[in-house]
Amino acid sequence: MSESSLPSNSSQPTQGVPHSANADAIERQSLYEREEAIQNLLSDPSPVERLMGTKADLTAAMDVAHAAMNLGSLTGEATPHPEDLVVLIQALNQCNSNLLARINELEVELAKSQENLKIQAESPDADAISLRTELNQVKLKVMKLRQQMSAAYQANQSHRARIQDLQAQLTKTEQEHSALTKAHTQLQDQFQAQSQRLVEAENTCRDLCLRLHRQQQYTLQFKAALKARSSLGISETPGAEVEAVHLRADAVELASKVREIRPWSLQAKAEEARTNPFTALQSATMAEPADQFASEPLPEAPSPLMDI
Repeated sequence: MSESSLPSNSSQPTQGVPHSANADAIERQSLYEREEAIQNLLSDPSPVERLMGTKADLTAAMDVAHAAMNLGSLTGEATPHPEDLVVLIQALNQCNSNLLARINELEVELAKSQENLKIQAESPDADAISLRTELNQVKLKVMKLRQQMSAAYQANQSHRARIQDLQAQLTKTEQEHSALTKAHTQLQDQFQAQSQRLVEAENTCRDLCLRLHRQQQYTLQFKAALKARSSLGISETPGAEVEAVHLRADAVELASKVREIRPWSLQAKAEEARTNPFTALQSATMAEPADQFASEPLPEAPSPLMDI
């Protein structure tokens, strides 16, 4: 700026008064110009002012300029003292240097901002790539989750089908169980009926055995009577002898039948006991009254031969 001219002007007051008046006019003109420039800077909201925010510095410089301009009017002198002008020039130079330093700082910050803008302009590609990568990962996760969901759904369907099959098998098994229970009940009823018939048959057989035993006793007594009759040698008529011969033959036939029938009952009981223990047990329990009857002495049958 006018820094080189200002010191030269300040060094000339030692010469004549007219020359000093010209210097004062020049200084006053420069002060007016600087004040006007400062007013323009304050009134014009330039980008530099918006970025740096130097209204305070400019206001301070204007205050110093006004103070220097009003100094002469307060003291009543036409021109200010050189010392005041030197102070004013130093203050203006300081403000100028501050402004230059601030401009340099702002230029550095502007360069940094431009670099940041370039980085931000280039960074959307990297951000887009990272976002695409994340989106692909999310899509893969969604696909995996869908596959898992479909597998779980299929497993659920198979489990439901299996449950339905098991329920059908359970129903069929219950029906078979009820049928088997009915069959068991019927077989048990048949078994009880057959057991009852078997008991009745055993009672009948026991009664027949008792009758057969009595008949055998009667036959033996009759045989003994025939022997006694033959030993006496009584033969009244040939017809009686023929009748005695026939009776003897009948007695021999009955005796042979008795010998064949008597051991049959014992062998049959032994074989039946070996083959069917249950029937043998029933016959043993129900044979006690028969044994009582068998142990009782049978009454002697009337022998018709003795009466003759």
